[in-house]
Amino acid sequence: MATGLCPRCGGTDIYFAKRQEIKGPGGAWGVRARMVDTPLCKACGEVANLDTSSENRAESRKKNWGKNKKYFYVYLVFLVGIIAYYFYTGLSA
Repeated sequence: MATGLCPRCGGTDIYFAKRQEIKGPGGAWGVRARMVDTPLCKACGEVANLDTSSENRAESRKKNWGKNKKYFYVYLVFLVGIIAYYFYTGLSA
């Protein structure tokens, strides 16, 4: 469980909820926005400041690796396929 501190009421009990984050104007495609997990105080609903100690960063890094592992393997298989294709077409030509 993540720990944090509410800047308004000083509470330490937080939860995560999806909130929209605006990244700036998107030009002809409109505003660029995405949904992100935002830490909120349970008592007052204010956006809380997360504790960034080394234990929490290591835990977050492990969690993110689990999410991104499948993309790494897809990229690796794609890269090996491209290299094999170039060797095959280079030797057969």
